[in-house]
Amino acid sequence: MGSRRQFLIGVTTAGTIAIAGCSGGGGSGGGPENAVEQYATATKNNDTETANEVLHPESPLYPIGEDAAGEFTLNSIEQATIREAVEILAAERTGESTEEEIQSEIDSTEQVVEQKVDDIGADEYSFVVVTVTENGEQRKFELLTVKDDGNWLIIE
Repeated sequence: MGSRRQFLIGVTTAGTIAIAGCSGGGGSGGGPENAVEQYATATKNNDTETANEVLHPESPLYPIGEDAAGEFTLNSIEQATIREAVEILAAERTGESTEEEIQSEIDSTEQVVEQKVDDIGADEYSFVVVTVTENGEQRKFELLTVKDDGNWLIIE
């Protein structure tokens, strides 16, 4: 049970986007989707070393433990706009939101993300939407990744 939770915690951003950190070694030079795929595959296979290489060292998930293996099917990984990420987050929290509420959250999220990216000195950031099936139920999650020194890392 803990293994499933470890992955779901890794791909779920609950509430507002709280970003931690400063960058470290490892990571993925292949793009944000590749970093997320490496993390998901490593988590599923209980390869904590690889999973930790694509996690930001100050992420709330870092370091993942030995019980990180999970039973899930990874359906898709796609880069997303900030709007898409916020809409997914809003749907998970409240179901439906007005355009005004979504725009307000976009503005707030963008400000927080850009400040954190500046603070850690990352080159750029990208949201990634992950779709998984677990116990017959399909779920979507958004993750925030940053590119730092040529490597993509998962922040949250």
